[in-house]
Amino acid sequence: MKAKGVGGSNLRFCTLAYIPDAKIEDPRQIGTTILLATAGEEEGLRLFVHPNLTEIVKPEDASFIEQLFEDFVQRAKDAPADLFEQLCSLSVGSLLTVDVGDLLTSSSPLTEPYSQFVPL
Repeated sequence: MKAKGVGGSNLRFCTLAYIPDAKIEDPRQIGTTILLATAGEEEGLRLFVHPNLTEIVKPEDASFIEQLFEDFVQRAKDAPADLFEQLCSLSVGSLLTVDVGDLLTSSSPLTEPYSQFVPL
């Protein structure tokens, strides 16, 4: 049974981290979360990015991340459910999914670290 989130709908989330060194064994220890995706029946798919994205991403990775995020925005319009499922297990270049869950509400401990993220 899925948890009910804001507004009584099923609400899921995933976070993706930027890991400039692909050889790192545990990205949660080293990587910086730069993308938060939430998906709910009523809310749809929403994408949020770290407010200091340009300071976090190395110049040599900036173009790749920018193109990837542009693709995410377009795919969020065209096929949001498919995109969310892909984001939940993504590992491409220096971007890796690090956390997936079934509930994100104002009382969730996950909310605080991402409260400053901005819509993509």
